[in-house]
Amino acid sequence: MNFASINLPKFGSAVRDWRRLRRISQEGLGELIGQSQRHISFIENARTRPSSMTIKRIVQALGMSARDGNRLLNLAGYADELEEIESVSTKMPSELLDFSSLLIRGGGRIPRQFPTCIAER
Repeated sequence: MNFASINLPKFGSAVRDWRRLRRISQEGLGELIGQSQRHISFIENARTRPSSMTIKRIVQALGMSARDGNRLLNLAGYADELEEIESVSTKMPSELLDFSSLLIRGGGRIPRQFPTCIAER
């Protein structure tokens, strides 16, 4: 482990910012991850370095992306442990991509063989 890479004050601030963004109290976050409000306070004030498992629980509880979760892990001195999910466009069959192109262009009649599916990003 490279102790020079540990930046607990920035880590604690990032956890606090994400928690506030999600409008969750320290007590609420503690309940979600099985820790006390006091422990969350210690994390946010850089008084303790949580385990990577605790950080992963925080990431999940706050609904963070894998990329943002890995940034948190890095600030606490851990390596990336969370995998990015492939983007939807790389998994879509070509027929569905053609259908999305039709929707985006707003052109013409949509062929009957395309199932309709609208997703919010």
